[in-house]
Amino acid sequence: MGRIWSRLPRLVRFMLVHAATGIAVGWTLMLAAIRLDIQGLGRLLESSPDGGLATAILAAAFAITFGSVGIGVGVMSLPWRRE
Repeated sequence: MGRIWSRLPRLVRFMLVHAATGIAVGWTLMLAAIRLDIQGLGRLLESSPDGGLATAILAAAFAITFGSVGIGVGVMSLPWRRE
């Protein structure tokens, strides 16, 4: 993995790191919402016959949303300079 990672262009690594950070934050918030049973989400997923599928779809939605936010934060925090 180290060899592949070092061969990637610097900007691709930048995007992957920020996307992974956003996904980790999103999944942490999702798990906290389920575990703390915010608005009955945990009970709803537990009582549903398709709770596993619903959780997977919820995880994908959180990953897309927070991964995009992570990339956006990373890009917006780049130093600006005129060349």
